[in-house]
Amino acid sequence: MLNLIVNDQPCQYQNSVNLSKLLEDMKLSGRGGIAIAVNDVVIPKANWENYVLNDKDAVILITATQGG
Repeated sequence: MLNLIVNDQPCQYQNSVNLSKLLEDMKLSGRGGIAIAVNDVVIPKANWENYVLNDKDAVILITATQGG
């Protein structure tokens, strides 16, 4: 069992998961303006497909919004 913290909320997976799959599961896949940090380290978008999360990783997902 893989236990993660995603935006301060517990999240569990039965098997390993990469950042792209996490975004897909959260219905954020394909959207622009997203930044991801794992354990306080920003992960470049080019690495999302290959970045496999580990048990107890803390993930922060930030989405840009319009406004003024």
